[in-house]
Amino acid sequence: VASMFYTLTRQLSEESSKRDAGFERKIDIHQMHFESLSSGMELVKEFDSKVQDFESVMNSKIQEATRTFRLLEERFQYLERNRAEISELKENMLKVEVIE
Repeated sequence: VASMFYTLTRQLSEESSKRDAGFERKIDIHQMHFESLSSGMELVKEFDSKVQDFESVMNSKIQEATRTFRLLEERFQYLERNRAEISELKENMLKVEVIE
């Protein structure tokens, strides 16, 4: 009887150890998943920050390009007006030469 009790106790102890080892393994796996998700979230945050920085730089570049385009457009209009005035002056000079 003592031998059977010892054998049953040893078997229960071994099964309990196996079960505990299984639980510990599951806990380790869950811990690894958590750490992986945590580092993934950090990468997402870092990427998001870089995207925001990029958007900020691009917005300032777009604003700068828009200002430059407007200045060029104003300059072009100024040159067009000058060209028209020069043409008018040439015509007037020709009229003056004809009159003289």
